[in-house]
Amino acid sequence: MALLVDRPEVTVTISRYDEGEEGPGPHLHRAHADSFLVLEGTLRFGIADERFVELGAGEALLAPPGLVHTFLNERPEPAWWLNVHTPDAGFAAMMRARRDGHDLTEPWDSFDADPTEGLPRAAAFVGTAFASPWLGVERLALGAGDEAERRLDGLALVAVLEGAAQLHADGLDARMERHGVAAIPPGLAWRVSSAEEPAQLVVTEVAQP
Repeated sequence: MALLVDRPEVTVTISRYDEGEEGPGPHLHRAHADSFLVLEGTLRFGIADERFVELGAGEALLAPPGLVHTFLNERPEPAWWLNVHTPDAGFAAMMRARRDGHDLTEPWDSFDADPTEGLPRAAAFVGTAFASPWLGVERLALGAGDEAERRLDGLALVAVLEGAAQLHADGLDARMERHGVAAIPPGLAWRVSSAEEPAQLVVTEVAQP
Protein backbone atom coordinates (compact mmCIF):
# COMPACT_ATOMS: atom_id res chain seq x y z
CA MET A 1 0.00 0.00 0.00
CA ALA A 2 1.18 3.52 -0.80
CA LEU A 3 -0.23 6.79 0.50
CA LEU A 4 -1.00 9.10 -2.45
CA VAL A 5 -3.01 11.99 -0.97
CA ASP A 6 -3.11 13.17 2.64
CA ARG A 7 -5.41 16.14 3.18
CA PRO A 8 -7.96 16.85 5.93
CA GLU A 9 -10.85 16.42 3.49
CA VAL A 10 -9.52 13.26 1.79
CA THR A 11 -6.91 10.52 2.08
CA VAL A 12 -6.15 8.29 -0.91
CA THR A 13 -4.09 5.10 -0.99
CA ILE A 14 -3.31 2.56 -3.71
CA SER A 15 -3.12 -1.10 -2.68
CA ARG A 16 -2.48 -4.55 -4.08
CA TYR A 17 -3.89 -7.79 -2.65
CA ASP A 18 -2.86 -11.22 -3.86
CA GLU A 19 -5.10 -14.28 -3.56
CA GLY A 20 -6.36 -14.78 -0.02
CA GLU A 21 -5.39 -11.37 1.30
CA GLU A 22 -8.14 -9.53 3.15
CA GLY A 23 -8.82 -6.27 4.89
CA PRO A 24 -10.09 -5.76 8.43
CA GLY A 25 -13.07 -7.77 9.66
CA PRO A 26 -16.58 -6.31 9.64
CA HIS A 27 -16.33 -2.69 10.78
CA LEU A 28 -17.97 0.68 10.31
CA HIS A 29 -16.99 4.33 10.40
CA ARG A 30 -19.04 6.97 12.19
CA ALA A 31 -17.61 10.20 10.82
CA HIS A 32 -16.43 9.47 7.29
CA ALA A 33 -17.14 7.49 4.11
CA ASP A 34 -14.86 4.65 2.95
CA SER A 35 -14.65 4.20 -0.83
CA PHE A 36 -12.99 1.58 -3.04
CA LEU A 37 -12.18 1.95 -6.74
CA VAL A 38 -10.91 -1.24 -8.39
CA LEU A 39 -8.19 -0.66 -10.99
CA GLU A 40 -7.43 -4.31 -11.81
CA GLY A 41 -8.66 -7.73 -10.73
CA THR A 42 -11.62 -8.39 -8.46
CA LEU A 43 -12.47 -7.60 -4.85
CA ARG A 44 -15.26 -9.32 -2.93
CA PHE A 45 -17.08 -7.26 -0.33
CA GLY A 46 -19.25 -7.99 2.64
CA ILE A 47 -21.76 -5.14 2.97
CA ALA A 48 -24.03 -5.20 6.02
CA ASP A 49 -25.23 -8.84 6.11
CA GLU A 50 -24.57 -9.49 2.38
CA ARG A 51 -21.30 -11.34 1.75
CA PHE A 52 -21.02 -11.69 -2.03
CA VAL A 53 -20.73 -8.30 -3.69
CA GLU A 54 -17.95 -8.45 -6.30
CA LEU A 55 -16.34 -5.45 -7.97
CA GLY A 56 -14.16 -5.63 -11.08
CA ALA A 57 -11.91 -3.10 -12.79
CA GLY A 58 -13.58 0.29 -13.19
CA GLU A 59 -16.22 -0.34 -10.53
CA ALA A 60 -16.46 1.52 -7.24
CA LEU A 61 -18.12 1.07 -3.87
CA LEU A 62 -18.76 3.74 -1.24
CA ALA A 63 -19.63 2.73 2.33
CA PRO A 64 -21.21 5.75 4.06
CA PRO A 65 -20.86 6.33 7.80
CA GLY A 66 -22.71 3.63 9.71
CA LEU A 67 -22.50 0.86 7.04
CA VAL A 68 -20.67 -2.31 8.12
CA HIS A 69 -18.23 -3.58 5.47
CA THR A 70 -15.24 -5.82 4.85
CA PHE A 71 -13.32 -6.99 1.76
CA LEU A 72 -10.89 -9.56 0.35
CA ASN A 73 -9.39 -10.99 -2.84
CA GLU A 74 -10.43 -14.58 -3.49
CA ARG A 75 -9.14 -14.78 -7.07
CA PRO A 76 -5.75 -16.07 -8.28
CA GLU A 77 -4.96 -12.79 -10.02
CA PRO A 78 -3.89 -9.75 -7.96
CA ALA A 79 -6.33 -6.95 -7.24
CA TRP A 80 -5.26 -3.30 -7.36
CA TRP A 81 -7.49 -0.56 -6.02
CA LEU A 82 -7.71 2.96 -4.70
CA ASN A 83 -9.06 3.51 -1.19
CA VAL A 84 -10.56 6.96 -0.55
CA HIS A 85 -11.49 8.22 2.91
CA THR A 86 -13.68 11.36 2.96
CA PRO A 87 -12.78 13.12 5.20
CA ASP A 88 -9.47 11.67 6.48
CA ALA A 89 -10.78 11.07 10.04
CA GLY A 90 -7.35 9.90 11.26
CA PHE A 91 -6.72 7.26 8.58
CA ALA A 92 -3.33 8.56 7.36
CA ALA A 93 -2.01 8.94 10.92
CA MET A 94 -3.19 5.41 11.75
CA MET A 95 -1.41 3.93 8.73
CA ARG A 96 1.83 5.78 9.50
CA ALA A 97 1.70 4.66 13.13
CA ARG A 98 1.15 1.04 12.05
CA ARG A 99 4.07 1.27 9.60
CA ASP A 100 6.41 2.74 12.21
CA GLY A 101 5.27 0.55 15.12
CA HIS A 102 4.00 3.52 17.14
CA ASP A 103 0.89 3.95 19.24
CA LEU A 104 -1.82 6.20 17.84
CA THR A 105 -1.67 9.76 19.12
CA GLU A 106 -5.16 10.61 17.87
CA PRO A 107 -8.38 8.59 17.55
CA TRP A 108 -9.08 6.65 14.37
CA ASP A 109 -12.68 6.53 13.20
CA SER A 110 -13.09 2.76 12.82
CA PHE A 111 -15.13 0.36 14.96
CA ASP A 112 -15.57 -3.42 14.83
CA ALA A 113 -19.22 -4.28 14.28
CA ASP A 114 -21.52 -7.21 13.68
CA PRO A 115 -22.75 -7.38 10.04
CA THR A 116 -26.34 -7.02 11.25
CA GLU A 117 -25.58 -3.68 12.90
CA GLY A 118 -25.75 -0.28 11.27
CA LEU A 119 -27.26 0.73 7.95
CA PRO A 120 -28.78 -1.73 5.43
CA ARG A 121 -26.92 -2.85 2.31
CA ALA A 122 -29.06 -0.43 0.23
CA ALA A 123 -27.17 2.49 1.80
CA ALA A 124 -24.03 1.61 -0.23
CA PHE A 125 -23.22 3.36 -3.50
CA VAL A 126 -22.00 0.82 -6.09
CA GLY A 127 -21.24 1.00 -9.82
CA THR A 128 -19.13 2.59 -12.53
CA ALA A 129 -20.69 6.02 -11.94
CA PHE A 130 -22.58 7.55 -9.02
CA ALA A 131 -22.99 10.75 -7.02
CA SER A 132 -23.01 10.88 -3.23
CA PRO A 133 -22.59 13.52 -0.51
CA TRP A 134 -18.96 12.38 -0.10
CA LEU A 135 -17.69 11.42 -3.54
CA GLY A 136 -18.76 11.39 -7.18
CA VAL A 137 -17.51 8.77 -9.66
CA GLU A 138 -17.44 9.04 -13.48
CA ARG A 139 -16.09 6.60 -16.07
CA LEU A 140 -14.27 8.31 -18.96
CA ALA A 141 -13.56 6.53 -22.26
CA LEU A 142 -11.23 8.25 -24.74
CA GLY A 143 -10.80 7.05 -28.30
CA ALA A 144 -7.46 7.45 -30.06
CA GLY A 145 -6.77 11.18 -30.26
CA ASP A 146 -9.76 12.14 -28.09
CA GLU A 147 -9.65 14.84 -25.43
CA ALA A 148 -11.84 15.68 -22.42
CA GLU A 149 -11.80 18.82 -20.28
CA ARG A 150 -13.12 19.39 -16.76
CA ARG A 151 -13.20 21.95 -13.98
CA LEU A 152 -14.60 20.45 -10.76
CA ASP A 153 -15.62 22.25 -7.58
CA GLY A 154 -14.02 19.58 -5.39
CA LEU A 155 -10.61 17.91 -5.53
CA ALA A 156 -10.44 15.63 -8.59
CA LEU A 157 -8.78 12.22 -8.77
CA VAL A 158 -7.96 10.86 -12.22
CA ALA A 159 -6.93 7.19 -12.52
CA VAL A 160 -5.98 5.25 -15.66
CA LEU A 161 -7.55 1.81 -16.03
CA GLU A 162 -6.32 0.95 -19.52
CA GLY A 163 -4.09 2.58 -22.09
CA ALA A 164 -2.33 5.88 -21.42
CA ALA A 165 -3.34 9.53 -21.29
CA GLN A 166 -1.69 12.92 -21.23
CA LEU A 167 -2.76 15.20 -18.38
CA HIS A 168 -2.62 18.98 -18.82
CA ALA A 169 -3.25 21.20 -15.77
CA ASP A 170 -1.91 24.64 -14.86
CA GLY A 171 1.29 24.26 -16.87
CA LEU A 172 1.73 20.58 -15.98
CA ASP A 173 2.01 18.22 -18.94
CA ALA A 174 2.38 14.64 -17.70
CA ARG A 175 1.92 11.22 -19.24
CA MET A 176 -0.22 8.85 -17.16
CA GLU A 177 -0.04 5.12 -17.79
CA ARG A 178 -1.98 2.16 -16.38
CA HIS A 179 -2.62 2.54 -12.62
CA GLY A 180 -1.40 6.13 -12.80
CA VAL A 181 -3.25 8.52 -10.49
CA ALA A 182 -3.37 12.31 -10.39
CA ALA A 183 -4.92 14.60 -7.74
CA ILE A 184 -6.03 18.00 -9.02
CA PRO A 185 -6.90 20.90 -6.68
CA PRO A 186 -10.50 22.15 -6.55
CA GLY A 187 -11.55 24.65 -9.22
CA LEU A 188 -8.51 24.11 -11.46
CA ALA A 189 -9.23 23.57 -15.17
CA TRP A 190 -7.61 20.44 -16.60
CA ARG A 191 -7.84 18.16 -19.59
CA VAL A 192 -6.78 14.67 -20.57
CA SER A 193 -6.03 13.38 -24.04
CA SER A 194 -5.21 9.97 -25.49
CA ALA A 195 -2.51 9.38 -28.07
CA GLU A 196 -2.34 6.55 -30.59
CA GLU A 197 -4.64 4.16 -28.69
CA PRO A 198 -7.86 4.41 -26.62
CA ALA A 199 -7.74 4.99 -22.88
CA GLN A 200 -10.12 4.12 -20.06
CA LEU A 201 -10.09 6.41 -17.03
CA VAL A 202 -12.05 6.98 -13.85
CA VAL A 203 -12.61 10.50 -12.52
CA THR A 204 -13.75 11.04 -8.95
CA GLU A 205 -14.71 14.34 -7.34
CA VAL A 206 -14.35 14.80 -3.59
CA ALA A 207 -17.23 16.79 -2.14
CA GLN A 208 -16.29 20.14 -0.65
CA PRO A 209 -16.15 20.05 3.19
